[in-house]
Amino acid sequence: MNYSTYFSTNTTDYIAKDLIGRMLTFDNGQEKLGGYIVEAEAYMGKKDRAAHSYGGRRSPANEGLYGKDGVLLTNGPAKMMQAFGIHDKNWNLHFLSDSPFAIDLDDRHKKIPQEIIAAARVGINQSDPVWANKKLRFYVAGNPYVSDMKKRNYETNNGWA
Repeated sequence: MNYSTYFSTNTTDYIAKDLIGRMLTFDNGQEKLGGYIVEAEAYMGKKDRAAHSYGGRRSPANEGLYGKDGVLLTNGPAKMMQAFGIHDKNWNLHFLSDSPFAIDLDDRHKKIPQEIIAAARVGINQSDPVWANKKLRFYVAGNPYVSDMKKRNYETNNGWA
């Protein structure tokens, strides 16, 4: 399946959950770095009070949200960018297919978690309890690389089946 089809024919919450266990890579021209996606959050656009695009807000920081359906890169989670050695925004507003990033969408290569947890997103303002409590954060139960995972909850197999 190609990126355009994947991102334009599925809902945002479905995509966030489906990305769990898929390989994300970055090829900087000298080496290829990557890892399995263990956590993803869905943001539901203009109606979602936690989304940068809530109410139709536009700024240079969120302009990628207004491009063609779901295949544009923005600056992504800071920790992931640091792990890949990326310290700039050169790949903002580029199509995923025209960047050094790749997500393996072949289901035969997908790593299967024992359990995917659906929970409230991290750091969402509680002034709007409806959006703050929506279960739009998906993660591999027991994986030590998930945000705020307590050491006592680590699984010996990192949560993979």
